[in-house]
Amino acid sequence: MKRKTVIIIAGLALAVSAAAYMATRPEKAAWTTPVRQDYVQSVLASGEIAADESLTVISEAAGKLTKVGFEEGGQIEASNIMAELDSQELQNSINEKTAALSAAQSNYNAVVTTNYQVAVQEVNKFKKELEIQKRDYEKNLALFEAGAISDSELQKLKDAISKLETDLKASEIRMKSYAPGGSEAAKQGALVAQARTNLESSRSDASKYSIKAPFSGVVVQKFVSEGQIIQSGAAIAEIAKSGKKYAEIKIDEKNAVYVKQGQPAYVYPSSNPDRKIKSQVSWISPVVDRASGTILVKIEIPESAASDFLLSMTVTAELVTAEFPQALVVDATYVARDADSGHVFVLDNGRAKQVYVKVTGEGAFVMIEPVSGLQAAAGESQPETEAPVLSEESILLYPEKLSDGDRVEKQENGGN
Repeated sequence: MKRKTVIIIAGLALAVSAAAYMATRPEKAAWTTPVRQDYVQSVLASGEIAADESLTVISEAAGKLTKVGFEEGGQIEASNIMAELDSQELQNSINEKTAALSAAQSNYNAVVTTNYQVAVQEVNKFKKELEIQKRDYEKNLALFEAGAISDSELQKLKDAISKLETDLKASEIRMKSYAPGGSEAAKQGALVAQARTNLESSRSDASKYSIKAPFSGVVVQKFVSEGQIIQSGAAIAEIAKSGKKYAEIKIDEKNAVYVKQGQPAYVYPSSNPDRKIKSQVSWISPVVDRASGTILVKIEIPESAASDFLLSMTVTAELVTAEFPQALVVDATYVARDADSGHVFVLDNGRAKQVYVKVTGEGAFVMIEPVSGLQAAAGESQPETEAPVLSEESILLYPEKLSDGDRVEKQENGGN
């Protein structure tokens, strides 16, 4: 019986020793080391490449398109004909109005030349006849006073003079109206002017049947095809002016306070981040788009890189809000974070040492700065201490399931 008791006690001692060993065995933890590098804090947004100026070309006339001389993506030159409409009906109208102007001009010429000359001759004729008639009347008046002719005979002479005076006056009125500036000439002149206006209007309309490029550029979108019948005001194409290109980026309105004109920005095709270029914010819209809650920002594409950024290409922009030279940067998964503060675990003599840090940035990698105990995360009471030292040689442990002071071993091949 005594021997059994010894064996049981020995067995219990072994079990206690094993449990103690398991309790104190170091945890295997994934680890990484920070990197010392320049760190950029930025607002990330997407958009597309646009020209400095673009325009939708419209037709000012209705009809059938007999020619469409451009293609989507093609280059166009200023004043080149982009499309033509069937103008036969208009041409017939122009011919009719040309004939009407010619007739009106002939009528005007007849008034101020032929009719005027006839009126002048008529006036001269009546003047001569009136002069003769008045002399004859003076002679017969003496005979009447001598009793040689009757009163009725003298009255006939008076009536003849009166008629000639009436005819002369009418002729003079006609002559004045036929003269340049006269009423009849002015009337015919007005008809000429109206006919000319009608013709010029139709000729002006003729120019609308040839649709020309307003400036040199690129056809961004084509809306019509040859043979199509269109109405006045129909869109023909959207063209972008040759010259400067911009990345038009829409940023969330909550980030508006971080964006300033002139601040650095990086732009790259969304499908190819390796083609990143540096530029700056050129323009910021003063108005928020209510539908999307965004603000339009333009970033100029440098001329040297313009050929790599095609119009309407989808791009991503990083608007730099702060730059930190030679900052300590680490994989964000190794930071237990609460807003802008948090902590990391550093391997210190085989144990996990909790270090409070200030955290800057979003995304896969963040910048960390050690802080003193009083600057630790809100809500955690810590004694006042000097900020610990962190460097690119510090070994940071994956924080899951770790507590300050835990015994830890580096996981083999666990470094990042």
